[in-house]
Amino acid sequence: MNIGTKTTVVANEGNVLNYRVLAAQGTYYDLSIEYFTGDDTRSAVVEIFVDGASICQTTLTGSASLVTAIQGGIPLTEGQHTVSVKVISGTVKFSEFQLLVNTPVDSMTVDFENSYDKNVYTAGTWRVKDGVLAMTGDPATGKRLWGD
Repeated sequence: MNIGTKTTVVANEGNVLNYRVLAAQGTYYDLSIEYFTGDDTRSAVVEIFVDGASICQTTLTGSASLVTAIQGGIPLTEGQHTVSVKVISGTVKFSEFQLLVNTPVDSMTVDFENSYDKNVYTAGTWRVKDGVLAMTGDPATGKRLWGD
């Protein structure tokens, strides 16, 4: 199936997608999953395996358009591995998987009423109401990044 310029893989309950990866270092990784379920009300549950051992189960929330979910903290030793994603329930259309080194970050509290315009990068339409930063527009999409 094609979505714009992307090709997706449709996976149903019981399907398993296997990916061979080469971990440059032994550390924790984050698995970024770009997917959609075709409808905001239809979620899918997937289980993630490394070399045949179950790491976790996660729910991919329903979405009528492409969204990204990140499962963090996947331990890998240096070398070759097989990362598998098994659909436990539902149907999900996968567009992209990325395995990224998990980089710990310090927690931060932001007072949007006072620091709304002190961002490094912004895209999309935003508003602040009662101390909450929210995306507006149709569709409501965007991003804001602080720091490095």
